[in-house]
Amino acid sequence: MVDYMDTPPAPKSKRAAALKQAAAPLVGAATELAHEAKVAIGERASVIQAKAQEGYGVAREEARKRLGEAETFVHEKPYASLAIAAFAGFLLGHIISSSKSNVVYLRDDR
Repeated sequence: MVDYMDTPPAPKSKRAAALKQAAAPLVGAATELAHEAKVAIGERASVIQAKAQEGYGVAREEARKRLGEAETFVHEKPYASLAIAAFAGFLLGHIISSSKSNVVYLRDDR
């Protein structure tokens, strides 16, 4: 039976070198895995960016089309436009004011 208590510990520099040598394959594998993940994420981000740009272009064109329709409607029917705007403002004001809590405090005058 070997008694490890009697053997002197290896110097710190030798232990550090042994740990570094043992960890080298793991560090290499982790680095390679990180690089592969970076490449995969970059490719996916490029695809998502292209789709987002395409969607933005479609939305921008649709907004321009709707703006033109709205301008035409306002010029052709100004009174109807004014009534719609007033109703929308009233409705929005009502929604905002109803979100506040209506607390009534009662005082006992005894």
